[in-house]
Amino acid sequence: SAYVNPDGNGNVSVWFEVQGVHTMDEVGVLSIRIQEKPTGSSTWTTVQTFLHTDYPELLEYNDSFHWGHVDYSGTKGYSYRAYVTVWAGEDGDGDSRIITTEIIIAN
Repeated sequence: SAYVNPDGNGNVSVWFEVQGVHTMDEVGVLSIRIQEKPTGSSTWTTVQTFLHTDYPELLEYNDSFHWGHVDYSGTKGYSYRAYVTVWAGEDGDGDSRIITTEIIIAN
């Protein structure tokens, strides 16, 4: 699961929880892409992308569950959503899927 939380002062955080079927070699998130939309606009813009290669805390190793979050300094009144690619892998193979969060408005 994944969701965006309005943290106040325009800040938002993207939270995730990933459950493997059992203890996995890797479990967590491969990428988080945050998008924003100004008030009155119809255009979404990607404002930051978090990759597991740059943020190693997105993945846990030799575990069945991983959760965490990333933070973004946004703008009050803007809408935010995120595309979160979750992953669980074992022995060089695995399963990933993209979760699109619900839209929130930064406060």
